[in-house]
Amino acid sequence: MNFEELKHAMTHLGTWKRDGKRAPHKSLLTLYALSELYNNRTKLISYNSIRSEFKKLLFKYGNSTHPEYPYVYLMNDGYWRLDREINKKFTLRELSDTMGGFTEEVYSLLLNNKDYIITLIKILLDSQFPETQHEDILSDLSIEDIIVSTRKNRSGLFRKNILIAYEFRCAVCGFNIQIDHFHVGVEAAHIKWHKFGGPDVEENGLALCALHHKLFDYGVFTLSKNNIILVSAIALGHGESTKMLLDYHGREIHKVNNPKHRPNKLFVEWHNDEVFKRPERFLEIK
Repeated sequence: MNFEELKHAMTHLGTWKRDGKRAPHKSLLTLYALSELYNNRTKLISYNSIRSEFKKLLFKYGNSTHPEYPYVYLMNDGYWRLDREINKKFTLRELSDTMGGFTEEVYSLLLNNKDYIITLIKILLDSQFPETQHEDILSDLSIEDIIVSTRKNRSGLFRKNILIAYEFRCAVCGFNIQIDHFHVGVEAAHIKWHKFGGPDVEENGLALCALHHKLFDYGVFTLSKNNIILVSAIALGHGESTKMLLDYHGREIHKVNNPKHRPNKLFVEWHNDEVFKRPERFLEIK
């Protein structure tokens, strides 16, 4: 496998984009292995040594708590191997003493070429994760110093239209600050992520302050079909953080100035299914 073939494999890694399903598990494991290679020249990783830490990453950046699946099934993508043969109907006990890592060919290709590693990291981030998570992923993997920017050029028109639709204020908290007639701290967020087929249209967007944009992309809250804010039951907070999030649970988002630009239910359902950290907090019906 040469570098172009490797880039192609990672670009299309675990993406079920035909129906918009997320599958970040293999990408996260590959990022983990790339970070180990970059920092420590690590060749093989013990399953026992990564199981707990990788499980946390899977839940934080996806909705899975099963590190064993990508660890075994990444072998199907041509650049990953285990140090022994594992049956497809494996047990967790079988994995306990195994080692996994890049194939000899790929390891040799990347070992002394950090530019290749950085390129692959950018590919994986851009293909599977929203920009609000890129810095956090790099930090969690202790490789935050190697990336200058992973941001792609996005539609300036989308941002403009979303901010106008919500009158330049956060749809959740109403945050709206101007400095010399320009607005700061309010961003255009995709409900269904752009990388999974979400279009640059008003009904697939929310104007959110930087904080609520990040929380939305992490699945800390979502919307109901009636645009009611639903906060995850596993989201905990105290003091001021309660006011910034939990106090909005059960409230309707700020209305757009054009009814045609309300969030589309199909895009909201995608966020419910693919991003939101279920279950939602109890909501008393009044």
